[in-house]
Parts: sequence; structure tokens; C-alpha cells
Amino acid sequence: MSLGGFMLIYGGKYHEHTMFLFGEIVVSTFFLLILFAFVYPPNSPEWMVWLNILICIGIGALAGKVTQKYARFGVLLIGAVIGVMVGTVLFSAIVSKFTTGNPMLGLWFTIIISCVGVGYLSITYFDYAVTAGSAVIGSYLFIRGASVFLGGFPNEFILYQNYKNGAVGSVQKTFFMYFLF
Repeated sequence: MSLGGFMLIYGGKYHEHTMFLFGEIVVSTFFLLILFAFVYPPNSPEWMVWLNILICIGIGALAGKVTQKYARFGVLLIGAVIGVMVGTVLFSAIVSKFTTGNPMLGLWFTIIISCVGVGYLSITYFDYAVTAGSAVIGSYLFIRGASVFLGGFPNEFILYQNYKNGAVGSVQKTFFMYFLF
């Protein structure tokens, strides 16, 4: 929650720190999701979980340093993350009604198209992308942290399980209340 508040308020002012945090968060989260979703069994020992978290944070720190040094790559990463968010919301709101045959294909197609589009726009409008991207992702992290205390925000893993089971367009109404804030 505090990381989201920092990015929300100061992300546009401190570009170098914002780039580092984006690289750190995105790469660490990506590796953790891959490891725990596809590699490790659910009954892994606790020491292995903590060791993997530390290793993924270290890999994320290296990626954060790269995104800090090469700002275009960092802005492309910001645009890609926002594109994933926009694509997911577009799919839930609009596209899911038209993809009755293969909803997973529609979901991935919507996410990829919006990810590429927003990524291109973020490179084109560099300064605006850093400010807007840190505000959007910072507000997501802030609201996600607040939802731990308030409740009602859908868990991303449960949303993925719904997508996997074919209940793609079913999102709780409280999610849209958080979305309005």
C-alpha cells in the first residue's frame, strides 16, 4: 500500500526511482507467478518458498537497474503493464459478450492488442507515460493494498481459475466499485 502511495504521488517526479520500481515489481512478480503456478508443487516446504522469493526479488532488482539505465525499455514496460490492465478490463466489459466459442482466445487477443498499442503510445509520449503510468499502477497497488483490509476485491488467482473453467466474464460487482475509486 505504501509503495502504491509513493508511485501514485511521486512517480512522475522521480523518474529514475519509478523505472527501478517498475522493473523490480514486474519481473519479480512474473518469475514468482511462473514458479508457483507451473513449477513447484502446492506442498513445497516453507524454506523453499522464502528462498524463491528472495531469488526473484534479486532478479527483479537486476531488471530494475536495467530499466533505470535504459529508460525507453522502462517506459515500454510501463505501457505493457497498463496495456494488460486495459485489455483485461476491455475483455470483461465488452469483448466477453462476443467470444462465446473460445473465451480464452478472445482474452489473450484483447490483452496482446492493448498491450502492444499502449506500449507503442508510451514510447511515443515518453514523459506523459511515466507520469500517467506511475499514477495508474500506483493507484492499483494502493487500492489493492487497501482491499486487503476492506475486502471485496477479487483475488487474481480466483479470476484466473474462473477464466480456466470457462466463467470468463463473471466479475464481482464490488470490483467495479474499487475501479471507480
